[in-house]
Amino acid sequence: MFIINPYIFGSGTSYLLDTYSATAAYSLRQLKTGVTSVVRVRRSSDNAESDFTATEISDGTLASWSTGTDSFVVTWYDQSGNGYNQTQSTAGSQPKLVSSGSVLALNSVSAIQFDGSNDYLTRGTSLNEIHGNDWSYSSVANNEANNGNGMVWSNRASSGSNFGCHARVDRRTNKIHTLIDTGAANTTYTTLATDNTNSQRLNTFFLDSSDNGEAFLNGVSQSTATLPTALTSGGNFDIGRQALGGSYLNGYIQEVIIFGSDQSANRTAIESDINTYYSIY
Repeated sequence: MFIINPYIFGSGTSYLLDTYSATAAYSLRQLKTGVTSVVRVRRSSDNAESDFTATEISDGTLASWSTGTDSFVVTWYDQSGNGYNQTQSTAGSQPKLVSSGSVLALNSVSAIQFDGSNDYLTRGTSLNEIHGNDWSYSSVANNEANNGNGMVWSNRASSGSNFGCHARVDRRTNKIHTLIDTGAANTTYTTLATDNTNSQRLNTFFLDSSDNGEAFLNGVSQSTATLPTALTSGGNFDIGRQALGGSYLNGYIQEVIIFGSDQSANRTAIESDINTYYSIY
């Protein structure tokens, strides 16, 4: 049975991105006023496809439509308004959202499952807003396998010096890594988890206009460093694998939000909104 944790913010219905503008935002909950469909799925029984709103995911509409079978994500819609949708046209590489008619969940909240073998979603081009300095991100995800391949998202180039960045959950060392490869050097911001379980975690990272970065895990500062030079380019923006190939996630992703600005001044409010919905810590 699927259980969803509904979230009403303040005295009326309001959403995180109504206040904090994002460059790209992916979630199974609604993040912005005016958003309709948050995901498009394919039903395995007949390969039919349909769009679903956040409400239709939580109220049983998606489960009923799946008719006791599995359903997979074809498109994870960008809720920022910029149209940076993440898609997967190959059926065998589509991550799962419904298993045997039940919407998958992590900590009682809907979640997309990546199989660790070949599942991923891609924009098909780079996300230029995270080149240069002054950007941020937040993600809610986990790694179900005891390995270091838990790639949540990646924007690294597939050839040359592999310019770009990525966020990875490493279960071998109980750490989450935010890596930025500027060509001059790899700079890694590491957050340390205190357990080796499959629990969900909120990872946030902020880079300011002077290339000073800071990583947080579940609201607590973990790592700081200054980039030797600014990041100037990258590869395809993928979710669930490293864009330069391999390192597929075996686990769940519930939310990825990329901000094309330094949101450190708003960190507490952003993390509070996310944690209130997902009950992470």
